[in-house]
Amino acid sequence: MEFKMKLKRILPYLPVAAVYLLTFSRDMWGGDSPELISAAYFLSSAHPPGYPLFTLLFRVFMFIPLNPAIAANLFNVIISFLSLVLIENIVKEETKNGTAAVISVYLLAFSRMFWYQSMYAETYTLNLFMTLLSYYIIVLARRNKERLKLFFFLAGVALGGHNLYALVLPAFLFTVIFCLKPPVRNYPLYTSLFLFGGLSVYTLLLVRGHHDFPINWGHPSAFGSFWTHITRGQYEKLVTGGIYGIKDKLLFIGDFFKGLFFQFFFLTVFGTYGAIVAIKNRDIRNIDKIIIILLNVLGPALLIPVRFTAEKAEIFSVYYLQAYAFFVLMLAPLVKSSKVLRYIAGVHIAAFLVLNFRFADLSGKHIFRAYNTALLKSLPQNARLVTDGDDITFGVLYLRYVEGLRPDITCYDGAGNLFEDVFQFWRFRKSQSQERYAKVISEFGDKYGTIFASRVLMGDYYDKIDPQYHFLTAVIGKNKNKNIPIPADVSEEKAIIEDCRTKRAEYLPLFARYLTLRLFAENDESVLGDVEKTGRHYPEIYNDISYYYFRKGESAKAADILKKAYEMKISASNIAMNYANVLIETHKFVYAVQVLDRDIKVNGESYEALYSKGVAFFSQARAENEKGGRIKEPLLLAADNFKKALKYNPEDHRSYTNLGLCFLLLGDLRAAKEALKKAVDLEPSNEIALNALLYIEKNMKIH
Repeated sequence: MEFKMKLKRILPYLPVAAVYLLTFSRDMWGGDSPELISAAYFLSSAHPPGYPLFTLLFRVFMFIPLNPAIAANLFNVIISFLSLVLIENIVKEETKNGTAAVISVYLLAFSRMFWYQSMYAETYTLNLFMTLLSYYIIVLARRNKERLKLFFFLAGVALGGHNLYALVLPAFLFTVIFCLKPPVRNYPLYTSLFLFGGLSVYTLLLVRGHHDFPINWGHPSAFGSFWTHITRGQYEKLVTGGIYGIKDKLLFIGDFFKGLFFQFFFLTVFGTYGAIVAIKNRDIRNIDKIIIILLNVLGPALLIPVRFTAEKAEIFSVYYLQAYAFFVLMLAPLVKSSKVLRYIAGVHIAAFLVLNFRFADLSGKHIFRAYNTALLKSLPQNARLVTDGDDITFGVLYLRYVEGLRPDITCYDGAGNLFEDVFQFWRFRKSQSQERYAKVISEFGDKYGTIFASRVLMGDYYDKIDPQYHFLTAVIGKNKNKNIPIPADVSEEKAIIEDCRTKRAEYLPLFARYLTLRLFAENDESVLGDVEKTGRHYPEIYNDISYYYFRKGESAKAADILKKAYEMKISASNIAMNYANVLIETHKFVYAVQVLDRDIKVNGESYEALYSKGVAFFSQARAENEKGGRIKEPLLLAADNFKKALKYNPEDHRSYTNLGLCFLLLGDLRAAKEALKKAVDLEPSNEIALNALLYIEKNMKIH
């Protein structure tokens, strides 16, 4: 009898287990996954806030004699499965209805976001598990308040899984303090357990932070670096988006409800009705779920200072995984009370299984291994490789340092976060300027000999368009030192083409990079058909491919391609900048200024946009001068924009050079001399500024 009861309890889970084991990834996947697996392998610090709980649990699971990526992915499947067990137990505890519990399990298990996130190693499912475990303990504490001690300890531990847990913690504390009302004398004990739980996992970062692992992000070995790391201080300058306000916040919140409908279709309507009824009836057991959902939705929207774009909204969507799970819990009482809703939920589950299967099935996908393996194998013996972009950097990190592929190769991270063997030397950021990036790469090549880049380093068209300065950009056929060759042909990796043609969003950046390599390294124009198909879903590839035509001298063709990319993704500043600069090259100055003004309106003022506007007006003045037209007005506008650009980048000698030339042409020799001297102070080898200063000195003596 007991065996039959256990079997009856297990049977509903068997289809979910079978589907998950069939579809989980058998290889490393993209995004942060290879980095997180590598951090667990070395017991070191991943990107902020470090994720020590994830690192410790994954490391334990890696003792299983499997490939580390497969072991980590399988661990994630188990964590997700345990989350479903918690869903069942919470629903049974609150509704006393087994049918509602099973339906809730299936609704979440086959929903698009949860299913996909369960298939490969990531932090979000572990965070959801800790959130559900905390809530389950609170539910049990309604009968026995002694369980609150366990809750507070686990709450501290859970913060080591992800910062997102902190968003729902106030709701848990509200329920505990105002609904369960434990004795005030227990508060010091609860606080101690909470702090001990958090310190017990975060100690890992302090202990291991001083080691020189290939990955030890931020080196959080001292309190200052430790605090900056766990509070995500490094991202303060990285998280940008121009001017943002209430409209952007509302758009992010609206995007959540759009995503909620995308996850659960028409059940969203029933869930919303249930929320209204719960509030009207003051049903505390559902009101606490509503508060958790609101905190999970409002937190990212209100706290992260970014302007709303489709790209940012897609990044944020995974943050709502907790909200999706608690939405399912909120549906459970309605499912229990309505036979019709049970049938509707059953139809939805079947639809989820059919519609989401292809999206969530990662079992036969090897695109990230294929590309990075081809990249590493293409390099000569004892090569030095500079990586660029997460999918490449993290993939190379895992393959080179965890699996030991090509141990002769020395790797350097273009962003300066990983591969710490040269950390002190390689402390630059590409965001400083393309010129600085090229200069450091050139110095790096002089010091270490031939180096290789993991992608085509194309620059921003400035090398030809800037009216006064030719960038030392690391462009194929452009850079003076020619020490950055493209990796050898990777076309034998047929899996790249076949996997990417499925149009999965995760593949497109890598596929675009592959097509770019083929085009630039081999002049293989047969890939342009795939470029066109890929560009419909990933317009950034048009941005890259346009340079191919620009380099061939077909500026009009480059402008047409960039116009297509720009119209598809107006919010992308890099596309807008390149489009404007090509318009300048083709003497369409008015259109270039319109593009730049629109970018400033959408994304806020930036150095790049203001500098490019200055270039547009300066180029217009040159064109007018050749025709004998008026040049004063465009020169004044150019000078005004160069001044504004310098507020954002006061160390930019190019802006000072161009500002000085504007004043020179306007006849203001003193102002020109002052600006040009500043340019020379910043860059002593600036020949244009030096020659202009000699010209000014001669003319000032004459006068």
